[in-house]
Amino acid sequence: MRPISIKIFKRSKETNWVLNIFIGLIIISLFAALLHTLIVRALDKFVPNISYEQEVKIWEFIKPSFGFDENYKLNERYDKDRKAIQALVDELPTSITAQNYPQIEILIMHDDYINAFAAPSGKIIITTGLLESLKSENAIMFVIGHEIGHFVKKDHLHEFARVISASFFSAMTVNSESIIMEILLMIDSEDSRLREYEADEWGIKTLMAKYGHIGGATEFFEVLLSSEDESTSDLLDTVSSHPSTISRIDRVLNKIKLDQLPLEDTKIFLPILVLQPTIMD
Repeated sequence: MRPISIKIFKRSKETNWVLNIFIGLIIISLFAALLHTLIVRALDKFVPNISYEQEVKIWEFIKPSFGFDENYKLNERYDKDRKAIQALVDELPTSITAQNYPQIEILIMHDDYINAFAAPSGKIIITTGLLESLKSENAIMFVIGHEIGHFVKKDHLHEFARVISASFFSAMTVNSESIIMEILLMIDSEDSRLREYEADEWGIKTLMAKYGHIGGATEFFEVLLSSEDESTSDLLDTVSSHPSTISRIDRVLNKIKLDQLPLEDTKIFLPILVLQPTIMD
């Protein structure tokens, strides 16, 4: 009988080089994740002590990165939208607007992405993509209420701390768009999703205070859902810092049902009617 020959696989220099890089990236990622977690936890304890004046300074420093610089300009249509939304916000009772901000200011950002977010010093930034997508005044005010909800617990500063920390460690490894940044942002995703759910409830509270019913509470989510790939919904709910759109709709509907909140028709968003309501008399 001939002896069985066993060939032992020998890694080439190229294979060793790739393997070493892979192992190195894993070690760096784990180290970055640990430091990121420690830094974010430390910043979370510091955030409640940040004053309004300090937020103003933060905003002045970061606003050019959002396009709000000397070249920023709105066309007449979007400027009317901004003024109309600002007028609606100014009419909200103090029980809705965050007590630690002298004024909630509406800003419009040129971006086709359907989005809105809270920024330091009481700024709420709405994209032109969102304005083009939402048809009712009620839906817009739900979004505004959601962002005001973030101001109540200073969620916006917690999120900025997470993003800045993740961006820093990602830049140290590969680049700011790398998978490492995504991994780092996933670490605290559960806390972030909880903040989004709580802000959604503030959006409902805003509609009730403004209109006496919750018509339009799900319009924003329905618009998002129509633009999403449904096959990725469960995955997003697991790894994203935001809950899936479907889960947010379900929670809002459950809230409406449990609290037996009234539902009525919405109002079409027409800036001219907001800014000059007497023309209907």
